[in-house]
Amino acid sequence: DVHLLIHIKKHELFERHNMDLYCKKTIPLKDALCGFSLEIPHLNGKVLRITNKNQLNVVKPGYVKEVPQYGMVRSEMNETGKLILELDVEFPENITIEQRDALEKILV
Repeated sequence: DVHLLIHIKKHELFERHNMDLYCKKTIPLKDALCGFSLEIPHLNGKVLRITNKNQLNVVKPGYVKEVPQYGMVRSEMNETGKLILELDVEFPENITIEQRDALEKILV
């Protein structure tokens, strides 16, 4: 008898959820308010560029974007999952009085 013990290492960027790949990234508060551009190196060797710089929406913590056809591939069933990108927002630890005053004027 042959017994195989297989250990699957955790990937530094992706988690697999069935056929979908899950990726969590953190962006600074400025990018959440003013727009962001991310480059994500995919398992297939391509670099995905995801941006919202041309949109006026604000990214809130827990924002989720789904990218079809960038998940795991099951060729025998011609099935491909999606990439699920979740964004967290990093808030500054503190701000100066000048920054606070400027924000109070801007954020009405």
